[in-house]
Amino acid sequence: QQAPGGHQAGLDGMLVGRAATLVASDLVAASVLAALTGALFAACGRDLRALAFDEPYARMVGRPVGILNALASGLVVCAIVAGTQAVGLVLVVALLGVIWEVCARTGELGDDVLPPLSRVLTAGWDDRASLWASTLPTLREVVLGFAVAVVFAFAISILLDASGLARRSVMPVLI
Repeated sequence: QQAPGGHQAGLDGMLVGRAATLVASDLVAASVLAALTGALFAACGRDLRALAFDEPYARMVGRPVGILNALASGLVVCAIVAGTQAVGLVLVVALLGVIWEVCARTGELGDDVLPPLSRVLTAGWDDRASLWASTLPTLREVVLGFAVAVVFAFAISILLDASGLARRSVMPVLI
């Protein structure tokens, strides 16, 4: 990285945004994306809430759960993409936290379904000793699970490479 400015990988712009360097086309693209996201949520908000908080109910009343799951994922991606370049990831995450808090306090869902973020964070802080004590065993299990998965994947890949019968049997299922 000998080029001028090569030391900057763009992480600072990703975290805190680049609102001062945005051009008109960036604002138009982000605005269109934000408007599309808002329109989709306005049109499907009730179905998305049913999916998010009671998927079996949504399935029972005939909502297209697979399509709604894809739409919800797309809406989250669109919201993050629309805001990250301008205001940065930090502000986007903070905004999602504010939206969570407002929805929990003004929505029709009970505290047992969607507690306010402030209550979740307060409970986490109050019980931080227990959370910290549980962190190491959890991390150990994650690393162990990942290691076991890598070993099995490696063994299966060797088997598939070495055995023509195994490759012909399994590859159509994998592909």
